[in-house]
Amino acid sequence: MIVLDEGHFFKFKIQSIIQTIVVFLHKTIGIVMNIKNNTSDSGIKIAVFSSDAGIGAWYLLQYCDAQKKLGQPVPFEIVYFFSDKDSANGASRIKIMPNIYYALLDPVYATQDVRPLLRERHIAVECLDMDDFYKQRGFQSKHSAPLINEKNCAIRREYYELVNSKLKEFEMRSGSKIDLIVLDNYMSIITEPIFQWPIINCHCADLRKLNDQGERVYAGYHPVLSALANQEPHLYATTHFVDQFVDNGSIIEVSEPFPVDFKRDQAFIAFDAPTDKEGCFNYFSNMDNYPTLLTKIEDLYEAYLKLYVQNKLLNSTLISIATNTRSP
Repeated sequence: MIVLDEGHFFKFKIQSIIQTIVVFLHKTIGIVMNIKNNTSDSGIKIAVFSSDAGIGAWYLLQYCDAQKKLGQPVPFEIVYFFSDKDSANGASRIKIMPNIYYALLDPVYATQDVRPLLRERHIAVECLDMDDFYKQRGFQSKHSAPLINEKNCAIRREYYELVNSKLKEFEMRSGSKIDLIVLDNYMSIITEPIFQWPIINCHCADLRKLNDQGERVYAGYHPVLSALANQEPHLYATTHFVDQFVDNGSIIEVSEPFPVDFKRDQAFIAFDAPTDKEGCFNYFSNMDNYPTLLTKIEDLYEAYLKLYVQNKLLNSTLISIATNTRSP
């Protein structure tokens, strides 16, 4: 395991103040109050949606276990886990290790799969492979279908109708009402009818930054590369409520900064990092280098953020939501 607060790798100030923002507009307040009205004394009940082996869910379980050992209240409980990355015939395509840098940063993640642990605890684990779903309807995968397309929209709606049925069946079977859906590295766009549940996501970028048109600069695909192209000195993660538009929902919390340090990165990837602003933009915006060198850099920073920023932020956000739901 690499120790992140020693040597040149990077140093977080021990006494650094976590930079957070909590923006509860009328919509957000309404969502929180709805959770409050449906929450039992044992904490909010969450369903985790994931496109990998549930590293974020595993982190949340460790927190809950630690709270129980200390005799402290557990503010949330995972009651359901859903994956869109497991084939219908049982031959798993789920990514145990989302990219090689997870294991390089911390070897425990080389084989980490939360699903067996969830099953041992009698937590529901279900999947509906989206790529298989699209193949059965004439596409090679979900990515081969045009994003803005009537047939694609119909297929996605059909898919989430089935997911909705699974969630409803679980609630009826278990007698446990889901208060909140949490997206943990879930790489598919959510559509109706899933929005009947409040949903939160943890995005690997700072969603506070806006362009001249008032749009979020780092929403959507490749936010890490975009931030590096803009020569951002630090990267952030953001938790936000999910609505019908990608990375558009109300911001809940923003993480502490994670430093960009190309010298540190040389321990994992050999590349000639540009130092000037124009060169940096050209370097990280050049998709001719994708999916070779830029893929490695993107994977490395996504692993940094997931393991050292996003898991912690998601946990903090859930505690915050649970605490707010219990307030008078």
